[in-house]
Amino acid sequence: MISITLGPEPEILARNSIAWGQEYAQALESGDAEKPERYRRDDIRDALRDETHRKCAYCESLFEHVTFAHIEHILPKSKVPLLVCTWSNLTLACPCCNSNKGSYYDEEAPLLNPYTDNPDAQITFFGPMAIDRSDKAKLTIAKLKLNRSGLVYKRLEKLREALRIMDLIMMSDHNQALKNALTEDLRGMLLPEAEHINCIRCFILDEAPHRGVEESHLC
Repeated sequence: MISITLGPEPEILARNSIAWGQEYAQALESGDAEKPERYRRDDIRDALRDETHRKCAYCESLFEHVTFAHIEHILPKSKVPLLVCTWSNLTLACPCCNSNKGSYYDEEAPLLNPYTDNPDAQITFFGPMAIDRSDKAKLTIAKLKLNRSGLVYKRLEKLREALRIMDLIMMSDHNQALKNALTEDLRGMLLPEAEHINCIRCFILDEAPHRGVEESHLC
């Protein structure tokens, strides 16, 4: 999980989010089987794709080439129905994180919010394993299963690729052009649209001093 910057609110939500939230809350209270889900719109989904760089807001996985993006409510609509169409309460999540989170809601023990909680500082990594630095991070890792086997394997693949590039950089001291190209490849693994940035950043910062990679060149 990394920090996400809230993007521009779609105009349709700016005009209607309060009314749509009240509509949903009334339907929930009356027990209507069919509740209006006005947020299920292509323009809203597209805005969320831009905001999250097409990644899961929780596990940083690119997933839309194999499955659908789930519009996720940071505070669940079943517990806080008035926020069902509030822009700051919407994001994208992969099916695994969405299912693991479910309708969890506890004001006394909230999960990390990638938009407001600076998760980069609260979750670090030892190799491919997510390590908590706060009680909120510990709860988030456990609830979302951020160390599930599939995620750990994907992170490990990325770390192996980063290690391969750093080893090549270390061996290219006499070829500055090649070294620059490899450094650019490594920098690409830290771009906002790349997967598992927090994990890769922790690994590179630990390994770079031993492999001839200057951290300043990766910024």
